[in-house]
Amino acid sequence: MPVGPVLSAPGQPAGCGDVVVVVLLLVDDDELLGVVVAVVDGGVQSNHPDLAANLVAGWNVYGDNANSEDVTGHGTAVAGTIAAVSNSIGAVGVAYGCKIMPIRASAPDGTGTFSLAAEAITWAADHGAKVVNISWSNLYKSQTVRSAGAYLKSK
Repeated sequence: MPVGPVLSAPGQPAGCGDVVVVVLLLVDDDELLGVVVAVVDGGVQSNHPDLAANLVAGWNVYGDNANSEDVTGHGTAVAGTIAAVSNSIGAVGVAYGCKIMPIRASAPDGTGTFSLAAEAITWAADHGAKVVNISWSNLYKSQTVRSAGAYLKSK
């Protein structure tokens, strides 16, 4: 079972995800083609028709397994905002040329820990992510999370 301060994911006010979306809007679409964005959340629905084509392999740091399916619905919504494909089914993501790396770091109730967030960032960095979205508050308070972010930046 995870240990550490508990962070709440669903229903949080504007946070890191909003910053990532703004950054992605500032570059040309061609620059985003194939860029891997890790969505650290409750997972991402792998068979979602707007996302399936843009998913790469992910991980479940909460359960320490390869099952990164969404348990809260929030991660799928975030992934769609970023990279939903252009089709006739739903909305188009702001960076639909990106690839999404789903990383589940939340419990089924949407909570997680600083240590899980840091582990997720590190896993993402080691597996090719260039951007990490975590829609949790207070991550800046954790030196462990900040160190993981620095590691991602160095890759």
